[in-house]
Amino acid sequence: MPWTWAEDNKATGAKPERKMIWDESPIESACEADGRLSMPCRRFVSHRHSQHLINLYFCGEYPGSKAKVPVESSSLLAITLQACLPFLPGTVVEVMPSKASPNVAIKGPSADKEFSEFTVGGQKENQVDPDLIEAIHNYKVRKNTHVEETSFVDIALDIISGRFIEFYRVPKVKFTLHLISHLCYMLYLSYVLLGKYDHMRPVVTSHEVFFWLWTFARAVGEVSELEQFDDYASFTRSIRLYMLDSWNKVDLLNVLVVMPIIVMRCMYAPSDSDPVSDARRLAPSAASSSAASSVASGATSSTDLNVLYSDAEHLWPRTLYAVVLILVFMRVLQFMRYFSSVGVLTICLGSMSTDVGLFIIILLPLTCGFSVAQAVLQPRQQLAEDWYAILGNAPLWEPFWGLFGYFNVQGLLNDIHEHGDEYPTGVTAPFLIYAYQFIATIVLVNLLIAQMADTYSRITSEGLLRWQFERAQLISEYKDTKKPMPPPLNVLYVICAYLTGLVRREQDIRVHEGFKHMPSERDLRHWQQMEIQALKLCLAQRDKSQAESTEAKLDEQKDLIQKQEASMRRRFEHLNRRMDTLVHDITVSLSEHGGLQNAGPRGGRRASKSHDVDNGQRPPADKLTLQSS
Repeated sequence: MPWTWAEDNKATGAKPERKMIWDESPIESACEADGRLSMPCRRFVSHRHSQHLINLYFCGEYPGSKAKVPVESSSLLAITLQACLPFLPGTVVEVMPSKASPNVAIKGPSADKEFSEFTVGGQKENQVDPDLIEAIHNYKVRKNTHVEETSFVDIALDIISGRFIEFYRVPKVKFTLHLISHLCYMLYLSYVLLGKYDHMRPVVTSHEVFFWLWTFARAVGEVSELEQFDDYASFTRSIRLYMLDSWNKVDLLNVLVVMPIIVMRCMYAPSDSDPVSDARRLAPSAASSSAASSVASGATSSTDLNVLYSDAEHLWPRTLYAVVLILVFMRVLQFMRYFSSVGVLTICLGSMSTDVGLFIIILLPLTCGFSVAQAVLQPRQQLAEDWYAILGNAPLWEPFWGLFGYFNVQGLLNDIHEHGDEYPTGVTAPFLIYAYQFIATIVLVNLLIAQMADTYSRITSEGLLRWQFERAQLISEYKDTKKPMPPPLNVLYVICAYLTGLVRREQDIRVHEGFKHMPSERDLRHWQQMEIQALKLCLAQRDKSQAESTEAKLDEQKDLIQKQEASMRRRFEHLNRRMDTLVHDITVSLSEHGGLQNAGPRGGRRASKSHDVDNGQRPPADKLTLQSS
């Protein structure tokens, strides 16, 4: 129960107050993206019952949902095909109504009003039997699900009831649509930059403008994700929680890199309207006037392209576009983490990045030292290269390339012989190269490989737990924060939602966010009784299993033997007491009988006879019989 009832004040006659114990489900608290990873939380989330519940939520079976898809038969490809057929619901993927009852608010004005009707102890007056209400609910569910899902009647019901629209709100459907949208975004950017004409012309085309709008729509989607953190006190903390996800950083960096591209392209690039004058402005010299005419006519050569593409205003956007391409292609890994095999490997890569960072800390001072030493030993080649040529052919950068096995030793020796620097440079420079190669590639690189192998074996042992934990966070993100329509259609959805007031209504239903499942008070009490019965059954099964074990049987035999020993000891003691009593009674009887005989007239004769008996002179048997009688 999420609340407890305080003691009523009998003096004032006030009703007992309802005190909140918790307002989140355990699985929601365990999956909370607060930046702290806990092994107990990961084990709880990776439990098969938790994973089953998360899979149900991912397919739309959660409180507040109006549509769901099957867990087993709804592949990503089938969902993609079904999304292309909005007015034919259920043809490829079954679209079924969700059977999960809506959550009820456990705090707020509505909850206070509802629980004000409760009496002492939490019981409502004139409350219907919970079992009867449960039976009525099950009957209604069976009555509404008798129609076959693939029939034309079901398709008509899906259209009339609006489930064909709610289909796009299912988290798994949203994940599939966002994946397809990102793949299209990636391919479209490649087409814009590598097309037959667009990448050769320094003009701003309509395709490039559409790509900018698409990027703006992605930025709108990222900003809308901050709504999940609006319950926190400060906006800075919301930003911090948003930045904890590495993939959010990649999306944000993608938008930030595209922004200067747009500025530079709009400021310096010509337009499609007058390519002749703009090309002449980009190539003002006499040597490039012919290149401008070639661009205008569409007949360009490699020489003309070299002339037109030599300006910095065109080189900088192209360089930034290359960075954007890498970020966009790398972003595909976030979607691929949905699959367990890829997800575990990406987790291993993320953990190995720590090893690489430590390796760089050790390697960088060593490499920089040998780099400066090579630059000092080869001043002519160092001065021949530009100072800004990072990772070029200058001797300063030779050790950095040497990590990958590229060392031009023959060129070094030829340069030394050509300028007469035979000794000691001819000996010192090759020796330094040899020493660096030995230390870096044999010692340090193998040390890194060993460390990464140890990290891989350590992470793979718990990689499945971490993957299931991160997958739960991914499902929660697509359930609550992602819009039903992916970019660039999400802009239209946001506009329509604000115009129709859907956003306000969605924000009022906060009880359906996350993995919380807050049923009614009737269901809570019914499940509490089931929990008590299950606990009793579990304890009985535990006692039964313990009783059937070998150790339990041995203990039982030991107890039985001890009981038998105690019983025999009691019986033996009782028998001893009886024998002692009999001996005492016999002794008393004999003493009394002997006293009477001594007191009689024939006492002397009997005494002499008894004396004869004691001396071994027993009388005949017939005399003994008569005497005893």
